[in-house]
Amino acid sequence: MSRLAFTQYVNQIRIGHACQLLDSETSTMVDICYASGFHSNRCFRRAKGPPSAYLRAIQQAAESR
Repeated sequence: MSRLAFTQYVNQIRIGHACQLLDSETSTMVDICYASGFHSNRCFRRAKGPPSAYLRAIQQAAESR
């Protein structure tokens, strides 16, 4: 188990929350960003890539089921 700095840990929690919201809601990405505690999508992009690409991948996976 690797040790994370507090800010890294908090950002992981926020990114997970943002992913859940992207999976389940129809809110805008800006609204989801703020609801997850971010002021920009920079942290999300570093972890998961662009939010729009993440959302497209989720939608494509749902369509292929």
